[in-house]
Amino acid sequence: MKKQAMVGPLSLTLLMLSSMSQAAEWSLTADFNQKTSYDSNFLMKDTSLSTWSYLFKPSVEVAYKTPITESALSIDASVNRFDNFGEYNGEDIRLDWLNKYEGERLTWELSLGYSDTATRDVAITDTGDFDSNESVETKIVEPSIAWAVNERDNLKLSYAFSERTYTSEQFNANESGALSLEWARSVSEKLTALLSLSQVQYDVETSSLSNIETDFKTYNVGLAYLLSKSLTLDASIGYFTSEVDSSDSFTDLEGRPSNSEGGLVDINLTLKGQRNNVSLGLSANLTPTSLGEVSETNTLNIDWDYSLSPKSKLGASASWRDTQSTELADRKNTNVSFFYQYNMYQNFDIKLEWAYRGQDADALDQLLPLNLDVKSNQTSISFNYSI
Repeated sequence: MKKQAMVGPLSLTLLMLSSMSQAAEWSLTADFNQKTSYDSNFLMKDTSLSTWSYLFKPSVEVAYKTPITESALSIDASVNRFDNFGEYNGEDIRLDWLNKYEGERLTWELSLGYSDTATRDVAITDTGDFDSNESVETKIVEPSIAWAVNERDNLKLSYAFSERTYTSEQFNANESGALSLEWARSVSEKLTALLSLSQVQYDVETSSLSNIETDFKTYNVGLAYLLSKSLTLDASIGYFTSEVDSSDSFTDLEGRPSNSEGGLVDINLTLKGQRNNVSLGLSANLTPTSLGEVSETNTLNIDWDYSLSPKSKLGASASWRDTQSTELADRKNTNVSFFYQYNMYQNFDIKLEWAYRGQDADALDQLLPLNLDVKSNQTSISFNYSI
């Protein structure tokens, strides 16, 4: 009898393992992109210096899925070569690893990231310095847990940690930690109400002896509304408070705290049609920089694409960004681009693109001198093969 009692649970366990093994799926996707472009003002300076550039960007993603778990590892690399600026030649790498467990009511996620890239690639959202020839190494850890309280209410607790180090003392090593609590309530089939609270701590080492610490809290309320089958609206408004403290271990002095407060806005309107896709975004937010400041930024983005046929499409995008800082130069950035893309055969695409970028910076910059009014035009052709 004992032997028969043991055989039952053992058989059930083997059956469950067998079914999970059959349900598990492995997948592999890859893209290989080759882009050749001409830039009329590569460094975004008053004196325009042009160059041809050649970029090769391979990317690979390996994923493993079961009915309740998911793990995906993606690797993106870039080999960058420039005709007239050989000192800017380099290689970039990005790694992202997403792990997820989805239960009946609880969902756990852990996202890990690593990258080693050129600082000029993020100049528009950081300091506005396109002349830099430095690299930034970034490490990211983002755990989260979501709980389906009932059929209508969902709670999510998340933490995002990032650490950045640079190859030069021109930029300051920094780290940030953000703790967020989000609540979503399904009011109807079309409307979802949202509430989020977050606290962010941003630490910057301006030297081996001094440090700047910025703490800011944000409070947001919002909604997600399905206006029609093809039109959706996501919107939130909020409020922030910020406190900046500085310290110097050499003199053992602490700087006078600096406090600020203001409003936050984030509005996104998306239209997805059979041939037309349009998105409009408007935001007023906070952006930490690599020089120790947390800037206030206002942005407007418009994206559009239109399918001419099953094999071809064209599109355009435009963005305006206004950055306000205390120590860095206030600046305005404008980016406009148009593209045409054609699918030559099943996995092979060709893309033609023209892009304009402009930056108008305030002369009163105490930390980083920028050219006042500069612009650039770029034309490119790229080929992409996917498997």
